[in-house]
Amino acid sequence: AKAIEALALTVALTMGHNAGARRLAGSVERARLHLLQHSDEDVNLTKLARHLALSYSRFRGAFKAHTGSSPRQYQLQIRINRAKALLLNSDHSVAEIAEQLGFASVHYFSRLFKKRTGSAPLQYRRSPDRAS
Repeated sequence: AKAIEALALTVALTMGHNAGARRLAGSVERARLHLLQHSDEDVNLTKLARHLALSYSRFRGAFKAHTGSSPRQYQLQIRINRAKALLLNSDHSVAEIAEQLGFASVHYFSRLFKKRTGSAPLQYRRSPDRAS
């Protein structure tokens, strides 16, 4: 009887852990979608974590474990990817793109873009080889 009780307790704890892990993964997925939908805004990540009923440190750790990057770095990469598309598919100036994507200054945007892609925004737009 003791062995069956121990087995039942182990199964219950495992199922509870799996349910908790699924809930946490769901929260990360909701946060990821929120960041995608609001990539042109400076999302308050502490408020987002609170909205998901998580502490910021638990949220950040889970987000990084599921996506490979922190929420802020994830959002910056979304912005850089959108900037690449805008540079290639529009005639908007670099300043207009920076503003559209919610960057505080065109200088910060240009510096970050170059750091992430290896080329300045205008170089990226003009380059025939845009593999980055």
